[in-house]
Formats: sequence, structure tokens, C-alpha cells
Amino acid sequence: MPMAETGDEISVEVNAPPSIAIDVGEVVAVQPVTLSGGINAGSQNLFQEAQPQNVNFVMGPNGQLIAVLKPTFVWKHFAIGGGIPFALYFIPLLLLMILNPGYDDYSTKKVTLNLEEGTTTYSGDFQTPSGHEFEYCWFDNMNDDMEQFECQPTSGNSANIEYRSDDGTYIAGWWNNSNGVIIFDNGTDFGESITMQFEYRDSDSDSDSEILLRGIEEIMGLTCCLGFLLSIVMLIVGFSTGKPGMGWGGVTSLLLLPFTGILGLGTLW
Repeated sequence: MPMAETGDEISVEVNAPPSIAIDVGEVVAVQPVTLSGGINAGSQNLFQEAQPQNVNFVMGPNGQLIAVLKPTFVWKHFAIGGGIPFALYFIPLLLLMILNPGYDDYSTKKVTLNLEEGTTTYSGDFQTPSGHEFEYCWFDNMNDDMEQFECQPTSGNSANIEYRSDDGTYIAGWWNNSNGVIIFDNGTDFGESITMQFEYRDSDSDSDSEILLRGIEEIMGLTCCLGFLLSIVMLIVGFSTGKPGMGWGGVTSLLLLPFTGILGLGTLW
């Protein structure tokens, strides 16, 4: 860079760079574009999912609110969460109700006991049919005092007729199935005759269905416990993994368990 001295003054000449010309061309103004036409199904679903009622707002790491989509309720998850545990304790109960013979193998027989003249002794006769076992006996169409009499089975397919009172219990009669003789006498005249009913069942009724029935009764307790535990598992897993349908299914199966237990006890009894 050349410099020239003139007296006490120093002259400095600076060569500036040449100017640069920028051609920006023609500026195009962009006008707003108006959309026309319908919204397709995919866009509509996204729009619905973005509504405030479908999202939860949580605090993000930077202190800003973040919209998180709420988990949706799916009926398939509900069927899994509630159906599997419920099936564990309901299917054995259903089989029990179908196979349970109830009282089909039980029969009753009315027997009349006649008063022996000049005494308070009543007598009659009854024998269980061949292949049947004695279950119970009671007095029929008697007054309230007769409710205190009760049959107690003894060995040999027979029974004693006991009278229970505040003073104790004593034998007021007996029934011997080997000869069919029934004797009853507690020192009271109840009229010309009294009626008893005998209940007996078929002792040869151990069919394949009854063997299966006993097996179902044994495993029913185990399946109920498994169903109860699985309901809790479904409840926890469903709500913790964002599957409310599965969680509510577990809750429903838990609520139905007591009713199933009551129904099972009623079937067994």
C-alpha cells in the first residue's frame, strides 16, 4: 500500500474492494391457499385422536406441557383380561351343574305306623329295595312336638328314633331293615296312626359320569385359586401397560368370583 510524505503529514491511501452487485431476481408473492374437498378417514381419525378429551397433559423434562394420547379401550383386551380368569372357575362349575345328578338317585317311601290296642306303641314295617341304601327318616304330618324326634342311622342299614328334649336325649323307637320292623313308643297317644317317611338311594349308581363328577369337585378349588390370581395379574398388567380393557376385564372377573362361589356351593349342596 503506497504512502506519500508531505511535510509533517502522512497521507494513507486505502484501496477498497469493488462493490458486489446482487441480483435478487423477481420476488414472487405467495398467497394463502384455500383447501377444498372432504377429509379422508385417516385424517379424520388423527383429528379425533388429537381432541383434548383424548389426551393427557404431562410436564416434560424442559418444564413444558406435553400432550400424551390416552390409551383406548379395546374390547378384545377386555375379553382376554376377564374371559380367561372367569373361564378357569366357571367351566368346572358348568360341568358340575351338568353332570350333578342331584336327587335323581334318591327315593322316598311313606310308611304308616298303627297304634297297638291298649298301648302307646306304634308299629309298622319297611325294607329298602335291593341295591339301595338307607339315608334318613322323619315323621310326617305330625304336630310340632314330633319335630323333636330324629332318626339316627346305625349299622346294618337300620336306625334309632331319638327324642331330644331339655332333659336330654333318649331312644323312643327303632327300625331294623333286616326284618323291616318299626317300633315307636314314647308314652304318648298320637291317635290311631302316624306316618313316617324313609329316604333311600341307589347304591349302584357309580357311573362314569359320577366318577368324573368327583374329579371335577376335587380340582374346582384349584381352578378357583388360579382364576383369582390370574384376575389380579390381568388387572395389574392391563393398567400398567396402557391396556385399560384388559385391566377392567380383570376387575370384572374378580367381582364375579364371589357369585360363582355361591352358585358352586348351591350346586354341591
